[in-house]
Amino acid sequence: DRIDYSNKLKNELNNKKSTISDESDYEEKEELLITIGKKNLITITGTRFHGNHKFKKGMELLLKKEKDNEFDSDAIAVYLNNVKVGYVANNEHTTCYLTSNASDIHQDITHAKYLLYFAYNYHIAEIIR
Repeated sequence: DRIDYSNKLKNELNNKKSTISDESDYEEKEELLITIGKKNLITITGTRFHGNHKFKKGMELLLKKEKDNEFDSDAIAVYLNNVKVGYVANNEHTTCYLTSNASDIHQDITHAKYLLYFAYNYHIAEIIR
């Protein structure tokens, strides 16, 4: 199932046994993310449920804490041009191992910029402080 696949992918990535066809591209992206630092990065999840928008590097994103989200008390919605495009990932199955999750984000953080698509699974954005 999806959770098993996600865990398998994480294990492959952590062991450098990725199934990605262009390993040099993966390593360059991984190095960039490591350089920026986990506390400055988020994973955007749920995009397929919100229109599967096409992200481009540098796009400004608005982050809004959802106080009334019944599924996640730490939910942070991600908006592009006033349209909800997903959420800041908040569990081990949706968060890239190189990024923070919604529970780790300070409540005064309100903006991010889209950075890249990583490992065929993760939309990564950099927090704007």
